[in-house]
Formats: sequence, structure tokens, C-alpha cells
Amino acid sequence: MRPRLRTTPRVTVVEQPIHEIGAQATRLLLRRIAGDGRPAETTVLDQRLVERGSVAAPAR
Repeated sequence: MRPRLRTTPRVTVVEQPIHEIGAQATRLLLRRIAGDGRPAETTVLDQRLVERGSVAAPAR
């Protein structure tokens, strides 16, 4: 179990699919090791902005 870090205010983050990033990287690496000579490719995975307490309206 990961320890929960506490900050004040809570920090806004970009949530990324870390397991899918690892799986995709592994697939590409295994293809490369097997001799696949295809050029590099770009893959875009879903991400989500998680707004927390560090997001606020501008000060007046």
C-alpha cells in the first residue's frame, strides 16, 4: 500500500494511465529486440486533469 502524502492546498495533477504506458513501452521494446525495423511511432493515451485546491481564481 502506498503512503498518502498530504499537502495544503492539495496539488492539481494530470492523471496518466501508468499501467498502459508500461504495457505499451514493453510491447514496443520487445518488437525492437525482435528486430522490427519500423520507424519510431507516437502513441497518445488518455489523460485527465484532476483539479484540486491549488487551482483558484486569480487574486484581485
